[in-house]
Amino acid sequence: MAGFPGESRQERWEASPAALGPEGWAREGHSWLGAVANVRWNSAQSGLLCLAVADVLRLPLAWQFRYRTSNLRPLVERTRDPEGFARLEEAVDPKRWASTGGGRSRLALARIMLTKGGGLGDITAGDAFEYATELRKSGIDRAGSTLFYSWLRDLGNLPPDAPVPLRFLDRVTGQLSCEQLVDRHGVTCEPIRALLIDYLEERRPRLDYSTLDNLARALTRNFWSDLERHHPGIDSLALAPGVATAWKERLRTRVQRRKRPDGTVEETVVERADRVMLFIAVRAFYLDIARWAVEEPGRWGPWAAPCPIKEAETTDRKRAKRVKAQMDQRTRERLPALESFAKAAVDHHRCRRARLESLLSVQPGKTFRIRDAVFVRTMNGDSAAARDAGGNLLHFDLAEQRAFWAPGQRSSFCATPVPASRRCWRSAITR
Repeated sequence: MAGFPGESRQERWEASPAALGPEGWAREGHSWLGAVANVRWNSAQSGLLCLAVADVLRLPLAWQFRYRTSNLRPLVERTRDPEGFARLEEAVDPKRWASTGGGRSRLALARIMLTKGGGLGDITAGDAFEYATELRKSGIDRAGSTLFYSWLRDLGNLPPDAPVPLRFLDRVTGQLSCEQLVDRHGVTCEPIRALLIDYLEERRPRLDYSTLDNLARALTRNFWSDLERHHPGIDSLALAPGVATAWKERLRTRVQRRKRPDGTVEETVVERADRVMLFIAVRAFYLDIARWAVEEPGRWGPWAAPCPIKEAETTDRKRAKRVKAQMDQRTRERLPALESFAKAAVDHHRCRRARLESLLSVQPGKTFRIRDAVFVRTMNGDSAAARDAGGNLLHFDLAEQRAFWAPGQRSSFCATPVPASRRCWRSAITR
């Protein structure tokens, strides 16, 4: 590293080809060792790990994902934060700690510390989320990849308001501003972008967020962004007849993607069910601007233009009748199986209820048997969970709840009657 510019070792490392990836590190390291020193390559690799563990160098997550070594995790556990790992091992079930998923979780904690510095107590929820995001990008097998986050929560290293389900955190974004709602679909024309944001801001006080989100998606992705893809440089709401007709024809269908059992994706073109609703949103957009232009000509007047959608195109009677006919046909086809379906649902719930009562009848840490299977109730007395012979954690209370709210799975094990308080809707199904 002395041969590269920088004030610190980290800056010199980042200026070297080795920082681009383990491949460059191996290539440049071999060349350098062969020219200036009589040192084995294994010793150089050990030296790199020692510098990283000592927090002299910080290796990015993407770099570590591509670097294959079995020495990283043990070295970090012994030297970086041995007390923290000892406390964590005491709090984790021994079988889970030594399992494959446990090893991946311990490796995840080691990688985060080598990237961010500090020990286990310094890992934040943001660090965990960044690790999960980078792991998803890397394409590595992600089985059990969020277990380490649960361990940190159980250890008390995360604040009380930290998100509980890390695997769903990337799907929750909260409410976006009107500007963010428009920009997520990439409107190129800046004046039209400003107009869409202004229009959504004007409509926002009278709409709930879900309706506003759908309106923004209809006006950006399905309307204007589509026009810009097929007509580059368009900058006016006054659409030529051919442009409007071509857009309506494109909106008539959509591509439906389904994953086959072999992993390939099948694409089929199907009729768009919400086409009329999109037409209504775009027509309202034009008519609102025309009406507001009378009240505020300086603000909305330059954008007033003839509406490309006629009132007759917003009627949905034919499609509604067709959908109703399809629903009625599905009902007629499934009606003969309703009684069997209701019986299977009741049997499945009775099975899960019996399993839950078997668990609650024993003390925490004790063994109980259900048919030929042996389970051990967890030590937490407030939890209705147990581990099977393979060490897998099973939540019996959640299984019973899902069996009640999501019927349809068959079970032949029927041990206890359904409580009267929960029998009413089952009777309604049978009737």
